[in-house]
Amino acid sequence: MMKTMTVATRLGLSFGLIALLGIGIAIYGVITLNELSRGANEMASDRMVKVEQFTELKDDLNTIARFARNIIIIDDGKTRTDEHATIDEMRQKNTKLLAALDKTLVDPKEREILKRITDNLGVYDASLDVRSNSLARPTNRRSERC
Repeated sequence: MMKTMTVATRLGLSFGLIALLGIGIAIYGVITLNELSRGANEMASDRMVKVEQFTELKDDLNTIARFARNIIIIDDGKTRTDEHATIDEMRQKNTKLLAALDKTLVDPKEREILKRITDNLGVYDASLDVRSNSLARPTNRRSERC
């Protein structure tokens, strides 16, 4: 069949085939770039927000632990009261943060992790309160040493 075609016809068919192949590659590239863009948008607008929220929760819990430590080692009653107030504020902030996370999480694994955090947070808070209150130094202890 190729022998019966003229050179111009062969060149035209070859050019058309190359053009179709180029169009196919371009379409494949556009589809791949759209998928990549969608993944990057999901990463930036959904996943990174969740990571930031979980990081904020972790940082808040570390801050609460530091304030509880301060309650144990500080002798001043006013400072202890201030530390307790700050802990209460941080806990309220964490409650709001957990509620926001609860609204945004859809993946079952993410929801399971949040449930474990929520379940353990109440026990952790109660334990921290008991320890910080029972181990706190009496407010006049420093004056007894002098």
